[in-house]
Amino acid sequence: MIYKAKPFSELTISDNYMFTRVMSNLDVCKTLLEILLKIKIESISIPESEASLAASYDAKSIRLDVRTADPTHEYDIEMQTTNNSDLPLRARYYQSLMDIESTQHGTIYRKLKENVVIFICLHDPFGHGLPVYTFKNQCIEKSDVLYTDKTIKIFYNCAACDIMQDRETKAILHYIATNSATSGYTRQLAQMVRSVRVTPRELLYYNNWLDMKHDMNVEMAQRMLAEHIDQAIIARVTQLPPEEIQHLVAEPLPL
Repeated sequence: MIYKAKPFSELTISDNYMFTRVMSNLDVCKTLLEILLKIKIESISIPESEASLAASYDAKSIRLDVRTADPTHEYDIEMQTTNNSDLPLRARYYQSLMDIESTQHGTIYRKLKENVVIFICLHDPFGHGLPVYTFKNQCIEKSDVLYTDKTIKIFYNCAACDIMQDRETKAILHYIATNSATSGYTRQLAQMVRSVRVTPRELLYYNNWLDMKHDMNVEMAQRMLAEHIDQAIIARVTQLPPEEIQHLVAEPLPL
């Protein structure tokens, strides 16, 4: 296998595997949401790491980094380490699938929970230098008329953590960006990261996770090759080395 991954001993909170492992702790995940959203949450469901969703068997499936809920909200928390221009479209798709998955036939629409998608980005997702971008739908003709569809999308920009006004949120973004813990909560996160890295069983889990990710990326690359998509784009999307994509060119698409 040509695919090269980050050594387990070097993982930080910004790495997808480590982020999902740490956030699988209910109290840690709940505190993160309370700090970022400035709300008080009585209780949340056990966080699901990389929950897989699809509208139907033949639809595009997704894996949410961390999914949880309280009595009135559905939450998805995503760690975004690359500068990707399709984040708004991904947020739209994530929210639609979360709604489909959480509703039953005959569900009354007004009982839908507020749907909150959070991206924590190492890079500025919109290029305007803000530490946080919050989006709610509103009427174009009269901006004070909100479109109350109970959806909200929030993008945190770790690259601008220094100008974040809220101290607790600033500490979280700073820790993710620099791996330097400066608050009680981020020191707790740092301790959990260290605990994961010294647990032999976690290394096995990490290797299994890498194999799964690699297999998914290989399948994606093969499908993109079948659509005659440029190999440079495939390498960027799948994060597979160009030489491995060359090896896939002659391989048949799996059934």
